Amino acid sequence: MKSWIEKRSHRRDCIRIAATAVLADGLVREDVLVVNLSRSGAMVELPETVDLPPSFTLLFKHSLEPCQVVWRAAQFAGLKFATVLPE
Repeated sequence: MKSWIEKRSHRRDCIRIAATAVLADGLVREDVLVVNLSRSGAMVELPETVDLPPSFTLLFKHSLEPCQVVWRAAQFAGLKFATVLPE
């Protein structure tokens, strides 16, 4: 039996908070839902019609975080923040 090894450097917390993907230099905004969050990234749920660019800014909890899309599957996307959030 193969065991699974956690490769993330920061613990992820399951949450459900409303957020906004800020695209095209702030001209386009899309509502998303953050479903898990760590100091280095997040997983968001978004409408399937939203086509995220490779990088954008995520607005949540009174914070603007530049991020990159690491993966996308159906209505979910994994994001990596440009900088690690403080504890």
